[in-house]
Amino acid sequence: MRCGIISRVSNRETTEYMVLVDVIVVLCVSLYAVLGFYWGAIRQLVALTSVVAGLVVAGRIGIPFSHFVAIVVPSQHGALLVSVVLLLLLVNGSASYLASVIQQRYGLIALGVIDHSVGAFLAVIQALVTLVALILVSIAYPIGDWHEVLTGSSGVKISIYFFGGAVLSFIPEPLQSALRVVVYR
Repeated sequence: MRCGIISRVSNRETTEYMVLVDVIVVLCVSLYAVLGFYWGAIRQLVALTSVVAGLVVAGRIGIPFSHFVAIVVPSQHGALLVSVVLLLLLVNGSASYLASVIQQRYGLIALGVIDHSVGAFLAVIQALVTLVALILVSIAYPIGDWHEVLTGSSGVKISIYFFGGAVLSFIPEPLQSALRVVVYR
């Protein structure tokens, strides 16, 4: 059964959605780079570490947590996607809050342009790892016909090619086996 907005559109419009996905990927990575340049390397290192920790937490308890989310989200795959996003946000938000408190309380050293440049680089890696994790879950557990749009997007293919294996290395087994199919096909 085909559902969602994509099923009612033509191939040409599906291609337009693929371009839209590519634009969203580029905008997200650019926004992360600008914010990383602003915050600097130390805070971005904490943020990148929190994304990895969030992936581990989402991999370990994402599926059991999705049973609670299924009360609100009727689709099983949608509930899993929402639970992974919520767990990533919870862990990343907590670590970001801690980094802000530490920086305000103890005044971390600013290292100038090098600090900000390294922060921008780490932020780009953080953005790509986060996007790849969310895209992998979206492809492995499809909702409607967005699977076709995501797998057809050039930006998604390139991101998965470079970062898919790295993301998989941090995700524990219950979720990893489903995502492995997406990365290594």
